[in-house]
Amino acid sequence: MTTPIRFDVPRDQAPRLSRPPSRSRCHNNQNSGLRSRSIAYPNLRPLPHSRRDAHWSSNLSSTLILTTSTAPIGGFVLGKLLHGLGAACVRLRWLVVGLWIVAAVGITLVVGQIGAVTNNNLTLPGADSQVAYDVLEQYFPPQQNGSSQVVFHTTTGRLDDGGAQQQAVTDTYNALIDVPHVASVTDPFANAASGLVSADGTYAFIPVLLDIDSGQLDEATAQVVFDAATKPANAIGMEVAVGGPVGAALSKQSTESSEVIGLLTAMLIMAFTFGSLVAMGLPILTAVFGLAIGVATIGLIGHLIDIPTIGPTLATMIGLGVGIDYALFLVTKHRSQVRQQQMAIRDSIAEAVATSGGAIVFAGGTVIVALLALAVAQIPFVTSLGYACAVAVFTAVLASLTLLPAMLAILGRGVDRLALPAFMQPRAKEPDATFWARWAAMVVRHPAISCAVALVIMVPLIIPLFTLTLGQSDTGVSSTSTTQREAFDLISAGFGPGYNGALVVSVLMDPPAQPSSEYTAKYDQATAMQTELESTQQTLTDQADSLTAQQDDLQSQEDDLNAQAATLEQEQADLQTQVDALNVQKAALEKQQADLQTQGAALSKQADDLQKQADSLTKQAADLQKQADSLTAQQQAAQQQAAAQAQSGADPATASANLAALQQTQASLTAQAN
Repeated sequence: MTTPIRFDVPRDQAPRLSRPPSRSRCHNNQNSGLRSRSIAYPNLRPLPHSRRDAHWSSNLSSTLILTTSTAPIGGFVLGKLLHGLGAACVRLRWLVVGLWIVAAVGITLVVGQIGAVTNNNLTLPGADSQVAYDVLEQYFPPQQNGSSQVVFHTTTGRLDDGGAQQQAVTDTYNALIDVPHVASVTDPFANAASGLVSADGTYAFIPVLLDIDSGQLDEATAQVVFDAATKPANAIGMEVAVGGPVGAALSKQSTESSEVIGLLTAMLIMAFTFGSLVAMGLPILTAVFGLAIGVATIGLIGHLIDIPTIGPTLATMIGLGVGIDYALFLVTKHRSQVRQQQMAIRDSIAEAVATSGGAIVFAGGTVIVALLALAVAQIPFVTSLGYACAVAVFTAVLASLTLLPAMLAILGRGVDRLALPAFMQPRAKEPDATFWARWAAMVVRHPAISCAVALVIMVPLIIPLFTLTLGQSDTGVSSTSTTQREAFDLISAGFGPGYNGALVVSVLMDPPAQPSSEYTAKYDQATAMQTELESTQQTLTDQADSLTAQQDDLQSQEDDLNAQAATLEQEQADLQTQVDALNVQKAALEKQQADLQTQGAALSKQADDLQKQADSLTKQAADLQKQADSLTAQQQAAQQQAAAQAQSGADPATASANLAALQQTQASLTAQAN
C-alpha cells in the first residue's frame, strides 16, 4: 500500500526536494498501525487530502507530493488480508449483520434446547490431596464428596435438654434421611463423644453426606436438602444455616449488578470521549453481541469438557472489556480518517481494518495464547477457565473485525448522530497539543530521569512480593448474607475455627494388613456376640413395637370413649337446656290459662247480664208489640170511623187529626220496640 503525503514548500526550496536531505528525521508511526517513513523538511505543511496531484502543481510550483510505502504491523500479507476483509464487510454489510444475527439466534436456540453445562472439577493431579481424594473415592465412597453441616443455634436454654428445640433437631435428622441423594446423616445426640454438640449446649450440627460430587451438585438438588434441613428449626424460630457443598451451591454471588455498573460507566466515558451517542453505542453493541455468542458457545463446550461455574462470569468480564477496547481502536481510527483526512467512508473502513485491525489481531491473539497457556499449570479448573475466557476473547476479536465494519458501513456518516451538547463535546486539539503527547515528549527528552522516577515508584511496590504467602481463601470471605457464611460463623462461634477446616487423613496400606489369629478369634467372638445382641435387640424391638401398637390402640379407644363421653355430656347439657326452656314455656302457658279463666268468668257474667237484658228487652218488645197491635186496631177503627163520619157528613179535618195522632203513637211504639 502507498500513502500520498502533500506539502507546501517555498519555491526557492523546490529544487532541493528531488531527494531527501542527507540528515532527515524519520519515525515509525506505531499508533496508527502503520510502519511508515516520514521525512521531515523545514518549513513544510500538509495540504488538504482532497488534492490528488501526483506531480508538481501547475499553479503552485512549491507543492510537492511524496509517496511513501507503508506496511501494517505484521507485514504486507496480514495488512492485505485485513484490508480485503474490511472491504468485503463494507460491500456485504447487510449479509454480515444478518449472519451474525442468525448465528446468535441459532446458538441461543441450541443452548435453550440442550442447556449450558458447568462443572466445578477441583481435581489437582499429582497433589497429595488428590491422592487422598482418590483413596476415599475408591474405598470409602462417598466420603470424597465432603459433608454439608446443618448448624443450629439457640439463645434460650440448651439444644440437648429434651425439649422442643431438641425435638426440632431430631425432626431435621429424620427428615434428611429420606431426602434423595443423601447418603448418610449423623444424629448429634446419638453419641455424646461425637463432638456435634457444643460444650454449652447452645450449638449443634448435623453432618450430611451426599452421593453427588460437589462439582456436579446443582442448585435444585441443594434446595431440596436445604428445605428439609431448615423447616423444623424455622417452625419454632431457631437459628439454622447450611454449609459445605449444599451451602456453597445456594450461596452463589450475583455479578449482574457489577457488570451493569461497568457497562454504564464505559458508556458514559465513551459518550464524553466521542461526543456522540451513536459512536458510543457501536463498541458497546459489538462487544455485547460478540459476548452473547461467546458465552452461549462456552455453555455448549461444557458438554465436552468441564467448565467451572465461574467460567461464564469471568469470560463475561474479560470479553466485555476487550470487546469494547478492540472496537474503540477501529471506531477511533475510522472517525479520525473521515474527519481529519477527509477519506471516503468505504475506504476509511477498509483502511481502519487494515491498520487498527492488525493491532486487534495481535492483541487478541496474545490474550488468547496467554489464556490457553494456563493449561501448563495442569490444573483442570484453571485450564477450563482459560478455555472459557479464550472463547470470549475470540468472539470479541471476530465481532470487531467483521460486525463492526459492517455496522459502520450501514451508518455511514450517521456514526456522529445524536451528538452531545456543544459544552459536553471534546475540544478539538492538534495531536501534538494533547496532554499525553506532551507527556510522551517529556519522557523521550529525559529517558534517564523517567526511568529513575519509574523505579522509585515500582521498587517499593515489588518488595512485598518476596514475603508473599500463597493460599486459598475459605468461606469466611463470602458474603454474610449467604447461608454458607452463616454456617461458617456459627461453627466458629460454637466449636472454634478448627471445626471449619477439619483434616481428613486417608491411609492406603500396601501390602494390605493381615489380622492375627488371636485377633481373628476375638473378632469372630465379638461378631457372634454382636449377632446375638442384634437378634435380641430385634426381638425386643419387635416386642416394643407390638406394645407400642397396643398402647396406640388403647389410646385410640380411650380417645374414642372420651369423645363419646364428651358428646353425651354435650347432649345432656342440650337436653337440660331444652327442659329449662319447656318449663319456662309451661309457666307462661299456665299464666295464660289463669288469665283466660279469669277472662272467661268475666265474660260468663257479662253473658248472664246480657241474657237478662235480652229477656227484659224481649218482654218489652212483646208489650210494645201488643200496644202496636192495639194501636193498629185503633187505627183501623179510627179509619173506619173516619170513613163513616165522612159518609155521614161529619167534619173530615177532625177525622184526619185523629188518624194522624194514632199513626204518631204507632210510630213511637215501633221505635221503642226496635
